Amino acid sequence: MKKTHLAFLIFWVLFFGTSSAHAAGDIEVEPFDYDFGNIDIGTSVATLVRVSNIGSSSLTVQDITFQAGSSTDFAITPTMILPRTISAGGFFDVEITFTPSTAGISSAVLAITSLDPDEPLVLVALSGTGVGGEVTPMEQIDTILDFIKASIADGSLVGSGPGKSAKGRLKALVNMVKRARDLIEAESFEEACHQLQSAYAHTDGQNRPPDFVSGNAAADLAAKIQELIETLACD
Repeated sequence: MKKTHLAFLIFWVLFFGTSSAHAAGDIEVEPFDYDFGNIDIGTSVATLVRVSNIGSSSLTVQDITFQAGSSTDFAITPTMILPRTISAGGFFDVEITFTPSTAGISSAVLAITSLDPDEPLVLVALSGTGVGGEVTPMEQIDTILDFIKASIADGSLVGSGPGKSAKGRLKALVNMVKRARDLIEAESFEEACHQLQSAYAHTDGQNRPPDFVSGNAAADLAAKIQELIETLACD
């Protein structure tokens, strides 16, 4: 009798225990990385990232977003309604659009969070290179202002300084860039250069003068300002 009970217990654990282990949703994402290659500035191209559930039970995808510091040249199109449940064996596609705003390499990291018990976070590395195209100084300064706005919103760009001075320094930097835009629009390029050079000096990571901002987006901001300074051929 005892042997019968033991045999039944072993059967229960092996069969039902194993079955329950595979009953949860199981996420699979393809591809894990994607390079859009060389794309003309201002041109939009798209690719699909497939999110599948290879488990035997439904899977809830909680959020799909870009990590802080990702280039704003990448976008999820159209905006998705989340959370979203995938039935066992099902999938859905996420459309990612890349629209380079400046020449050079841009990158982003797509973060997919789900209720997968052993893989709750999946990261997809994205990259692309903007080439060709004549970008005017006005387009460049507008791109910088959009980048600042987006980076402040997602927390990747914050004021740097002791106490309440951090907020004031962030505002001062934004005002410098806005003033530079007004001067470029008025074709007062020499004065615009002075504003941009001052803004760059407060974002370049050097101790003196002190930086007005910090965060994952700070280096990218400095690079964008430097590109505009070069476009204007500032002394």
